[in-house]
Amino acid sequence: RGPHRPASFAKLLVGAGMTIVGGMSLYRLARAPNARARFTQLISHGILARPFDYDSTLLRFGLPLGAKDWRRLADALKVQP
Repeated sequence: RGPHRPASFAKLLVGAGMTIVGGMSLYRLARAPNARARFTQLISHGILARPFDYDSTLLRFGLPLGAKDWRRLADALKVQP
């Protein structure tokens, strides 16, 4: 509901320079040329994402649950790795 919906989630990731390549209602699969560095940077902000061994440009994100999680993700994505 409101700004915390899957479409907003995709927009947030695209705004951070990623390309959405897949996903379901609660997940988005994004491609970023700097995915490994982005993963490390996100972990340092307490954001969990899943990297993939078979493709180092992919990260999977779960849909943030509440307003606090959305803000934390948005703030972490503003920091360039």
